[in-house]
Amino acid sequence: MDATFATGAEFVEGMRPYLADGDTAGLVRYLEERWPRATLVSMLNNPDISVVKASIVCLELQGGMSDTPALARLLHHPDIEVVSLAENALWSIWLRAGNREANTLLARAIEAMNEKAFRRARSLLDLVIRLQPDFAEAYNQRAFAWYLSEKYLRSVADCRRALVLNPWHFGAAAGLGHCFAHLGLYERALDAYHTALKLHPRMEGVRTAIRQIRGILNDANARSCWYE
Repeated sequence: MDATFATGAEFVEGMRPYLADGDTAGLVRYLEERWPRATLVSMLNNPDISVVKASIVCLELQGGMSDTPALARLLHHPDIEVVSLAENALWSIWLRAGNREANTLLARAIEAMNEKAFRRARSLLDLVIRLQPDFAEAYNQRAFAWYLSEKYLRSVADCRRALVLNPWHFGAAAGLGHCFAHLGLYERALDAYHTALKLHPRMEGVRTAIRQIRGILNDANARSCWYE
């Protein structure tokens, strides 16, 4: 048996009891003792799809920002479950990428947005960014708060900053497209949406938005030709 395959099989069998019992804390301890993050990342290329999926699940718990490129590549995987797991892992990593205080404040800001308390959410996110100005997800979440408040130009600025700090952030790219669409800047919206799809090809909501914008542009062109 190939050594890489054997290692992957051992990994899957070792974590199986923790998953069956729902013992997340035990799984984290097991990973820390036996499977370093670098090994988990290397197993994303394992020929056994079950090993790939197990590695993604573990990186959702243990991964860091430096693992983003390897996980982001799996958004192009032909297996839809792999794509879904990779997306979940990326969001988990991005949302906890700050220090402890920043992460706590970010969670409170998201709760405030869920309660439609957008001003409070923005104030909390302002504080997060002052504490940790390189925290990409803080900008992305503030962009979302501005978007929900219909302050689209401010949202654009934060989406762009999030993408500078995290070029794999498909959510920020899609958010940029949504803002441009609301501003009537349809060509810019299409550019942003296409960027989002290059990062995450299975964003069906983005594909729908592209079709809608193309319909708007086609209608505008048809009216222009009729008047001429």
